Amino acid sequence: MRENMIKLKAPKRQYEVERVTISSEGQLALKGTLKKILLDENKKTTGISIYVSEDLREMEIEKDESSEMQFSKSGHMKHIKFLSMLEEMKYKIPAEYLGEWNEERGCWVGHLQEVTEAPKPKKRRRKTNENVAV
Repeated sequence: MRENMIKLKAPKRQYEVERVTISSEGQLALKGTLKKILLDENKKTTGISIYVSEDLREMEIEKDESSEMQFSKSGHMKHIKFLSMLEEMKYKIPAEYLGEWNEERGCWVGHLQEVTEAPKPKKRRRKTNENVAV
């Protein structure tokens, strides 16, 4: 009876998902296991190269000893130019690229996700003495 069915795998936990985010301040951040892949034991990148497709929907990050581009120990880098490129293409910020390490290509390959704006918290009515029964 199950021969025509597909068994679902457990979803990855948030910290296991390899992703890159970019904030409204232009802060690129390595998230999940991607930080472990690109940062060495001393939590430093020796050099990386980042490539993006013309439409900015695909990103590749590879280790590159000859590059001066590096992420900080915490996995962050400020890149205002990339932020402005995303804004010019009318992508929503913050932006997020989800992907995985591609052994064949020797790099991380990520795809831009359409991220909606964070929900705004609802304003709560404060209790005042007028609303409290005595």
